[in-house]
Amino acid sequence: MPIKLGPAGIPLSCKGRTIVEGMDDIISLGLETMEVQTVRMVAPNHFEQYWQAGVLSNKTEFEMNIHGPYYSELLGNRVERGQKFNQD
Repeated sequence: MPIKLGPAGIPLSCKGRTIVEGMDDIISLGLETMEVQTVRMVAPNHFEQYWQAGVLSNKTEFEMNIHGPYYSELLGNRVERGQKFNQD
């Protein structure tokens, strides 16, 4: 399996600040993957960006990943995920 290199998040060199614009910038830099940074939560107003990035990623074989702890945020709140609050 080949190793693919890319940044975590949208590169600072990218003039736009969306995930799709970041993907374009990364490709122009000769890289082929990126990690989506959700900064501790997945903002519902970004779902359209995530969907567009996923479609583009699938069509172009550009590899996308999301950090594990942040990915769990897509599954619902703590109660929905079955996590219990520690009440000391």
